[in-house]
Amino acid sequence: MVLDQPLNPNPVNARRTDVFDLYNFKFYAGPNPYLEYGALVFDFALTGYEAPLPIEDYLIAIGKRYPQLASVTCDSYADLFGRTLIEVGKLDMDLHFEHYSLTPGNKSTRIAIEAIHESTSYSVAYAVWDWLESITQDLPYRLDDQIERLQRRFRRSVYGGPTIYALLRSAHRLGIPAFYLADEGYSNGQPLDNQKEYEDELDPIVIEHLALAGARFDWLLQNVNHADQF
Repeated sequence: MVLDQPLNPNPVNARRTDVFDLYNFKFYAGPNPYLEYGALVFDFALTGYEAPLPIEDYLIAIGKRYPQLASVTCDSYADLFGRTLIEVGKLDMDLHFEHYSLTPGNKSTRIAIEAIHESTSYSVAYAVWDWLESITQDLPYRLDDQIERLQRRFRRSVYGGPTIYALLRSAHRLGIPAFYLADEGYSNGQPLDNQKEYEDELDPIVIEHLALAGARFDWLLQNVNHADQF
């Protein structure tokens, strides 16, 4: 069942040929009123210029690239957009994004999508928007080319190296709120090369076992203290 769709009679960013409109973008580096994770938040609405296709038609087209979405049920176009944005946002790199929220309003639905890199998340949102508009108009869209470009952008970011992203992903798995503070650094103003592996880089496997290593250390320390008593 498709619920009533919010329609904004005065589209903000949409072109005259668009059926969807995205606006009021805001990026949160950490927990926010919409998600417990860093997120890109924006308003989503129908333009009223043209009627969108049935949601099922979009799912059929999207399912050819992302089979896991072919059989899902979406109650609204905002839900369709959110689910699609989550999948595309993984950038074929197995990024850990999986959370999104929808907050209905009178003229729009506020969508919050889990994200960590502001620039990349904006570009992913616009890529998905262009893709859905192309599906509406039955036009080809080179999504794979867009994803390759977005992969390069993400890899050039501070999250492109193994250490910071591995720490954030491990914290995510453990349910620990964490985000990167761009103003906090240790390089004395010297930029880091994201393509270079430094001697102090932590292997993701090591990071994932930090809790186990800590417990082992505590156990050893207890035994040493016990032996000192004799």
